Parts: sequence; structure tokens; C-alpha cells
Amino acid sequence: MTTNHPQQSIKSHGYEMRITDVIQETPRAVTLALENCDSKIQLFYQAGQYLSVMVNVDGQPYCRSYSISSAPYEESLRITVQSIAGGVVSNYIKQHAKVGQTLFCSPPAGSFVAYNNDKPKLFLAAGSGITPIIAMLKDHLFNSQQPCYLIYFNRDNHQTIFKNEISSLCHLYTARLYVTHWHSSIQGRFDFDLKRLFYFEQALASIADVYLCGPDDWMQSLQVALAPHKSRLGRIYHENFTLSPAADDISALRNLDEQFYTLSIAINDQCYSVSANSNESLLTAMQRNAIPITSGCNMGKCGSCMAKVNSGNVETLKVDFLTQDELSEGYTLCCQARAKSDCSLSV
Repeated sequence: MTTNHPQQSIKSHGYEMRITDVIQETPRAVTLALENCDSKIQLFYQAGQYLSVMVNVDGQPYCRSYSISSAPYEESLRITVQSIAGGVVSNYIKQHAKVGQTLFCSPPAGSFVAYNNDKPKLFLAAGSGITPIIAMLKDHLFNSQQPCYLIYFNRDNHQTIFKNEISSLCHLYTARLYVTHWHSSIQGRFDFDLKRLFYFEQALASIADVYLCGPDDWMQSLQVALAPHKSRLGRIYHENFTLSPAADDISALRNLDEQFYTLSIAINDQCYSVSANSNESLLTAMQRNAIPITSGCNMGKCGSCMAKVNSGNVETLKVDFLTQDELSEGYTLCCQARAKSDCSLSV
């Protein structure tokens, strides 16, 4: 699992992390405890953030983002990975992760974090959506005296990630933590009638801030169900796993004339040439043509698709990840950049 030859541009931002423990949470989910291979560097993060992990599988580089499931006050940093059907990286980690192996990781990123410790919290999670939620829940309980409500949806107890840890937290914080499990194999498919959920009324009475994490369609349905109760709730936050353009951006793109440019890309001493639509990201054009570029979050936060523009012009929508020096040297993020002329890139 040791990553060989990560892209140099990414390496300047990231960390080599050693696996110190592998915890089997469920048949499909494992938690990896990580430590920085350079003991002089301390990794700071907020509960709810994620790491982008870079691995080589059969000689092909991949990058995927996994939520941090530990809280900052805990001794070790942990990420939790649930394997999915056809998931190259998640299945590779589940099958091959061992103590002592190393992973190359980008810095912690993500804005789905807990705000305002002076407010009660209502967390709603489905499946592996519990991963950032468990970190925020622990952090809130540790740093606040406000109550915390967790409503967690799974198929059954066997597939409930962190079930033992949640049980331990309930015993430790008896007076402030209230947990409801919804198992569809027993209670049936949830119909988004929130009044059926234990502790939901108590959360409303406390005017709790709400945090949602789970499948996109589930979160959308849940937000519709929460809408009539907004006057009795605090702010509502949810995790975004994909980047969706704003409606205005979509409208603007539809009104733009399509133009096509040639991208010349150098990756690991190999050269490729593809045609790119001016309305699509460089990353999309490369992936559409099966160019072997590493990518991760697709949101400009992990830096795995960083490339240097040697000639030509690109428009970059988001550059938060890049330093001023890198911008001056011509670096861009392929997931955030669109071609404005024929371009030559090196990755």
C-alpha cells in the first residue's frame, strides 16, 4: 500500500502517514489509525474534515477523500473507509491495509465542521455518513455542556458503523447524549415523517443546530421534511460529496458558445493530446479521454489534480489550495480550470 512516486506538486503540500492500527468496524468498513511519519510535524484538523488519500493500485495512481472519524482531542488521527461496489480504492484499502504501511495524504480539508459550541446539536446520519458526524459529536460533547442528539439510519445493527463507540459515549455522557437508531430491516424504510423519530421533539424544543450526512437523495428528502420545522431549529448544515454548480453558473454555461482547444499533457514521461471543450474542466476532458491523471475531491480542496500550465491560457475557478508562489509559477487545479486556448500542461 505504500505510495510510490506521488506527484511532486502534491508532495509539497501533503504528508506521509503510517498506519498504526486497523479496526474492523463492520464487514465493509475499516478504521485506520494514522501517525505522521515525520514526528516533528503535528497535523491540525477540525472535527468533520477529511483527508485525501493517494495510493497506487496496479501501477495506476488514485486519490480518494475519506472523513476523519477521530476528534482533535483524541490521541490518534483516524479515517474510516467503507468499501463500495466497484470502488477501486476503498476495496483496495479494506483488503490490503496493514499496520506499518504508509499512505500519502493531503492536508485536512472541508468546511462541514461543527459551529457554535453554545448551541445544542442534532446530528442525522445514514450509513457511512456517520464518519464526519461521529467526530463532530465527540468534539461537541468534549468541549460543550449543551445536549447532543444523534439519529442514525442503517439497514441493521450488523452494518452500524461505530455502534460500540456510540454505546460507550452514551454511558459516558448519560445526561447530554440522546441516540436513536433506525434499522430499516426492522422498522421499514424511513418515510421522512420526523415525528416518528425519538428525541426529534426534544431537539426542536432546544432549538438545536442540525447536521446532515448521508446519500444525496436522502439528504435532499430530509431537508424537505425539515423545512416546516425551520422556525424551531437553528442552522442546518450538510456534507457535500460532489461539487454542484450554482444555478446561475449552469445558466451562464448554457449560453456560452462551445469552443474546443487542444490539451497537450505530460504525465510520468508520457505525452497525451486531447480535445477539451471550453465549458468543461480540464480534469473532465482528461478523464473523458482516459488520461491517467490522479484526482480526488473534484472540489479544489485536495490538490491531487494539480498541474503546471507551461503554455496557453486557462481560467481557474477556485485556487484556495494553491500558494501564491505556485500560482506565480503557473500551477492550476485541473478540476477547477477550463481551457481558454490550446494549452500544454505537465502533471
